[in-house]
Amino acid sequence: MVRVSSRYILRRMLNTIFVIFSSIIITFIIPRLAPGDPVDILQMTYGLSPEEADVLRARLGLKGSILQQFIGYLNNLIKGDLGPSFTYNMVPVTDVIMRALPWSLFLLTMAISIRVVLGILLGIFSALRYGKKTDVTISLSIAFIMAMPYFTLALILLYVLSVQFNIFPLAHAYSGYNEIMRSFSFQYIGDILYHAALPIITLVIAGLPGTYNIMRNNMSVFLDADFVTLLKAEGFSGWKVTVKVARNAILPVITSTAISFGYMVVGAVITESIFSYPGMGYVLLTAISNKDYPLIQGVFLLLAITISLANFISDILYAFFDPRVELK
Repeated sequence: MVRVSSRYILRRMLNTIFVIFSSIIITFIIPRLAPGDPVDILQMTYGLSPEEADVLRARLGLKGSILQQFIGYLNNLIKGDLGPSFTYNMVPVTDVIMRALPWSLFLLTMAISIRVVLGILLGIFSALRYGKKTDVTISLSIAFIMAMPYFTLALILLYVLSVQFNIFPLAHAYSGYNEIMRSFSFQYIGDILYHAALPIITLVIAGLPGTYNIMRNNMSVFLDADFVTLLKAEGFSGWKVTVKVARNAILPVITSTAISFGYMVVGAVITESIFSYPGMGYVLLTAISNKDYPLIQGVFLLLAITISLANFISDILYAFFDPRVELK
């Protein structure tokens, strides 16, 4: 039996396209609501003449009305041209993003993988000791973390582990940040992991409550279900019962992981900014501070596409993993 109909997939695809297009409009308009434009900053910094400023505005697509600028932006976007980034010496926005994207993907992949595994194991551990001191202690700690903003957690970890105890570096992605990237070696890979450790720890701790709470609550419910009593009556050991219960309880984690991916992206933006990590977050902060419209639009477009696709894929995967779910 087909659990995901073609009509549902088409409807979700149209919804995803609508969300992405809406994000394009919003990210185009919001930076332009602030007074001035990027060329004003360049004029103050480099003393451009009015003629030079006019030429630069034309190149950046800043001439004409907002509607004319938006139509021009869409035309370029269809061609795959996101425009030049004046913050990075008129380098194409696509090139700037492609240089920063691997660093962000590395952080997110590591953080999400560790967070999911750790959250599932802690959730199972707490559920098996539901109401006891260990469960209460872990739950209270998770609630405390959940109430703490990303930037607060990042600053605390930075101060304690980098400033006070000097365990991890304060910033950047590898030693000799301004040097030309060295050839890959075990020493270089170790250096990258060493610099990425603290940002990853921050993302793991900040994202842990979501996975933990879902797993703990689902495990607690399933452990009291009738099928568990039946399994025990049939002679299944405690370990085998736990495994079977966990297989059922883990299904919502699939959806929650994809949905929380958006929050992790936002957290990565903040974390990268605090640790001066050369990913998308650091690039976005630099672009905003310089009113670099093309770069801001390019980064937000990528974020909108990534988050929308993650939610779309999670819905489809959930139906395939859970035979009780049918999407029409």
